[in-house]
Amino acid sequence: MEQYWRDYTIKKDDEIVEYFLNIETGKTLFILGAGFDNRMNEGLNKLLESGLKPDIWLIHYHEAAQSASRKYGESSKNNLNDFWKVSNENSLNVAEHTIYMFDASEEPERPVAETRAKRFMIKNKTKLNGYDSIFIDISAIPHSLYLEMLDIILDYWKTKQLYIMAVESYHHDKKIRPSELDESAHYLIGYGGIEESFLDTDTPIIWVPVLGECTEEWLMKCYQWIQKGHNDLEICPVLPFPSVQERRADEILKQFRKLLFENWNVEKRNIIYASEFNPFQVCRKIIETVDHYTKTMALLQDQNDEKNSCRFVLTMMTSKLLSAGTFLAAYNLKKEGYNVNIASIYNKGYKISGDKQNTDDGNVYCMCLNDDGMTSIGKKVWNA
Repeated sequence: MEQYWRDYTIKKDDEIVEYFLNIETGKTLFILGAGFDNRMNEGLNKLLESGLKPDIWLIHYHEAAQSASRKYGESSKNNLNDFWKVSNENSLNVAEHTIYMFDASEEPERPVAETRAKRFMIKNKTKLNGYDSIFIDISAIPHSLYLEMLDIILDYWKTKQLYIMAVESYHHDKKIRPSELDESAHYLIGYGGIEESFLDTDTPIIWVPVLGECTEEWLMKCYQWIQKGHNDLEICPVLPFPSVQERRADEILKQFRKLLFENWNVEKRNIIYASEFNPFQVCRKIIETVDHYTKTMALLQDQNDEKNSCRFVLTMMTSKLLSAGTFLAAYNLKKEGYNVNIASIYNKGYKISGDKQNTDDGNVYCMCLNDDGMTSIGKKVWNA
């Protein structure tokens, strides 16, 4: 199997400033979300420190009418005020775009975030091609939007450089919880999100949930969706280690101990550890897991077609960085012809436990997908 990001470049905090002081980015676009998360502007501020003056796409996303996130309207307003102050001071060219995450014409409102995000990116494909470098900051964008946006950029963008930015803050992420989960999970568009008849119930499933501080309800609904109609399900949880919180992996295992080990009989040898600080590591470990299982299952089934010996389902119930790494693994596997799905759950907004958002322990990260760290295989994909 070819791995598109065997070598990689990832920069953190002041390394980002130094890096872009010494690299030519050409005409640059920076995409960010307008939301209540006070990490919204930190990535842009780092780039501005390096002297870059990118064009901006500011994405306004509308959640459900009764979204719990509306409670944090004051935070959203403050973030926007800070954004406009910075953009005006630096004379940035800003284009505002709106994506509606729910269809209000139906009762109850129907989630359409993934479809709308994909449609938005395809509609603006020509504009994207006019840039030499594209940054997408996922710090304040819901995953139902940024996963589809990344998928389209990776598929259609034919210029040179792509960067994913995110602000990681363990204590902040721990406070934010999705509100009002949908009745059941679903498969992401392009990763199993079509008619259920597509999913062969006789094919063994390997489920790789990348775990963080999600709820038991979230995990259980994903399991019920993936397991439905299948008797052969192997689970390989991915835990963040090392982590800024030394015992984070242990705390996650303790939280889900009954589900994982008593209800679902997960073998401890199936547990995978990946650094919380390195999305490329979780990408590599997922790909290695897929490679191992496809070869093993092909031998057991006495078949030559390794890639279709089993089906893999990935879920991201974790931080922005590890979610990005998980998606890169899924994209790599899909392009190499493997049977891979991404399971997710719609929700109506978010709730924050506690009164204050705190990102004092946060770090700004920049994943450089096709600079010096990009392999020749990857460049072939990008410039196809």
